[in-house]
Amino acid sequence: MHSSVHVIDYVVLVCYLLLMAGIGAYFMRFMRVGADFLKGGNRVEWWVAGMASFMSGFSVWTFTGGAGFAYRQGVIGVFLMFLAVPAFLFGYVFYAQAWRRSRVSTVVEYIRSRFGEGTHKTFSWLTGPSQLMFGSVRLFALSSFMSIALGVPVEYLVIICGLVVLAYTVLGGYWAVCFTDMFQFMFLFPIACVLMVLSLANVGGLSSFVAQAPAGYFNPFAGDYGWLFLIVYTVSQTTGYNNFGNAQRYFCADTEQSAKRIAVLCMILFTIGSLIFYLPPLIA
Repeated sequence: MHSSVHVIDYVVLVCYLLLMAGIGAYFMRFMRVGADFLKGGNRVEWWVAGMASFMSGFSVWTFTGGAGFAYRQGVIGVFLMFLAVPAFLFGYVFYAQAWRRSRVSTVVEYIRSRFGEGTHKTFSWLTGPSQLMFGSVRLFALSSFMSIALGVPVEYLVIICGLVVLAYTVLGGYWAVCFTDMFQFMFLFPIACVLMVLSLANVGGLSSFVAQAPAGYFNPFAGDYGWLFLIVYTVSQTTGYNNFGNAQRYFCADTEQSAKRIAVLCMILFTIGSLIFYLPPLIA
């Protein structure tokens, strides 16, 4: 099979990976104490943390499985991303202010101070293997996607991508994590907007798209999935975006008000993004 990947594609990819690693090296200067590494010393701007929280909801699946689901099932596919909005609304009402008010650096620290050393150790031993597994699956998924796109063996990409992520995370801590996500947002979002506009233009605009759509395409309950799926997925999203792993987005805020702004920005971005990212597969 003839590869459509050119030298310039590899150059862009290498430059991007070096940029990600370079961000970690740059933010080493901000690492003074543990709080700097774990939550940016509460100096991360809320809009940066908000963009980072928005991008943390993305994975390879968003643009492959999620887009394929929207392509096959219709408008219900948009809910795969949009249901993050009620999840962050839940976080805005119940978690953002409370987590920031706790004045801790990690959830594990909170568990130790609230429930004691025994619960802290039990929690750590139980969650460690599962988090390692989740991280491994995501790294493998990313490497598998890149392997198909670039024609490079998965094993090599697991090592390369893993080392890059490890480099900027270890060197720059939460500062680097937030700013690498922010730069990814700055790269990805404008391209997605252009793709949406070109897709609409290709079918003659929004009205033409609606007119050409199959019967029931805009009815989320008309296909193989219905209200029960949406309810369960809403619970899943609410749990996923408000679990202990994602509490860090609120720890880093400088004030409780900033923590709530992070949740609001995520609601706005997921509302807009669910249309921008999933309109092209719907149009297709």
